Amino acid sequence: MKALFFSATLRGAEAPVWRRFCVPMDYDFAKLHEVLQILFGYSGREGYEFVFDTKEGANDLKLRITADVDLYERYRFLKSDEGKHYLADKEKEGYSVDMSVEVAWAEDLPLDPLALKHRQFRYIYDFSDDWTYDIELIDVLDDVPPVPALRIVFDGGMENQPVIADLVKQCDVEVNILSANIRRLNDKPYGQMLIEMPQDDAARRKIVEFLTSKGLTVKEVWPQ
Repeated sequence: MKALFFSATLRGAEAPVWRRFCVPMDYDFAKLHEVLQILFGYSGREGYEFVFDTKEGANDLKLRITADVDLYERYRFLKSDEGKHYLADKEKEGYSVDMSVEVAWAEDLPLDPLALKHRQFRYIYDFSDDWTYDIELIDVLDDVPPVPALRIVFDGGMENQPVIADLVKQCDVEVNILSANIRRLNDKPYGQMLIEMPQDDAARRKIVEFLTSKGLTVKEVWPQ
């Protein structure tokens, strides 16, 4: 399996706040958002976008990648013939809209072509607080072998809390997230996550005990 190795660093923090992580090369931007939410202990309830703003000559790019339906549909309208007439009328009234910034839908937008070409971009979460992270592609890893994993099942039985961030902090263990598919219903998480199984038996027991104490179902998964 090929994987993309990233770093993510929070802007404006008094003390450095950063993570390094790998995701499969076939991930899209919506899945990358889910991984970042887990890594930094967010709840997933606020809006987000990824921003590419590069000046590389022929490769200049201004792009917002969003899961905001209103923003995306508004952009599509302004790109239509009807929208162009609307903009022309607004310009006559003295208004201007910057249409040099493209907007794309996060789900099903492949991560690898943009990341490989531009290597640096921003992740913005919660537009009221404007948490901004600088994302950088560090390396492309070839032939990453499948590893034994722990499957963590979220079935809505726990309150809203950053359980993986708490795991790293309280148990002093490294957590490598292999995949995540978490959704929220009535502010409670549902879905599952795979994390790499530590080679050290004591670390593995510590992780399992912590997660089960939070009411989560944990199961070992071995590659076929």
